[in-house]
Amino acid sequence: MESKILDSFSDWLDGYLNLETSREKASKDVFWLDTMEFLCNKFNHPEIFAPCIHVAGSKGKGSVCAFISSILDADKNSVGLYTSPHIVDFTERVANAHGFFPQNVYETAANELREKIESISPNDFPGGRGLTWFELVTMFAFLTFRRAKVNWSVFEVGLGGRLDATNVVTPKVSVITPLELEHTEFLGDTIEKIAAEKGGIIKKNVPVVSAVQCEEAKNVPRQIAKEKNAPIYFVDECIDVKKIKHKYENSFMSISFGGQSFSQKIKSKIRLLGKLQAENAALAALAVKIALPKISNKTIEVGLSAASARRLFWTVRTR
Repeated sequence: MESKILDSFSDWLDGYLNLETSREKASKDVFWLDTMEFLCNKFNHPEIFAPCIHVAGSKGKGSVCAFISSILDADKNSVGLYTSPHIVDFTERVANAHGFFPQNVYETAANELREKIESISPNDFPGGRGLTWFELVTMFAFLTFRRAKVNWSVFEVGLGGRLDATNVVTPKVSVITPLELEHTEFLGDTIEKIAAEKGGIIKKNVPVVSAVQCEEAKNVPRQIAKEKNAPIYFVDECIDVKKIKHKYENSFMSISFGGQSFSQKIKSKIRLLGKLQAENAALAALAVKIALPKISNKTIEVGLSAASARRLFWTVRTR
């Protein structure tokens, strides 16, 4: 996206520690939430502007977020979608179900963020710590979505969950995709420790929807949910995952699945191929159904199919 304002803003962002590209400078002690809470207060809490769905996990997050945003869009909502990483332009991370917001929305949000941050004394930040690139981009997403006046947003967790910059949101539904050992230097060296970090997005009284998990990964979020009085729904307890069907048709894949959460089978066509993507689609459908119980099967089907022609083109990456 060509813009002198955004080019300057991108250069400004690059002056801050980016843990995605400078892992050698990182340690377990560089993750916290008090800085994001401080920023949210300074910007009059843009993170609560619209209801949201929050997605953590080890794999499939990008695809699940894309499916969710497209279903919400099919239900005639204006949807903000925050994902990572980006390929060419950092605004890929801060978009909508169709692609990008108008350029002036990004520019206004960028100016708002930069002006406010530069007006704050470095000593005023919690612990006197410097900001990170990801914290600033996350705040940029909050401000962009508020400027765009979205009425739903979908946030993909960057790393872990418990101390991720996105974890200042209070979603309508929390989603946990399949868990596996990853980033063990930050998140722990057992699947239980990984699950505890990912399960850190679970909020009091907020429903949780989880993908199929191994028993070690399943028990941890179940216990966290119990402690926080959060209803938890595992996809294999709500959908007969063994009967999820997928059939290749040229560049598309026909899928179908059903279960107690749906009045009849969901049938759709998606562009991402493979059994895992069929399961991602089912997880996304279940999450939206929990958030919006009155949403129709037809809307879910249209949303899953529409995602094939919209956001999924850049979520293929490594998902």
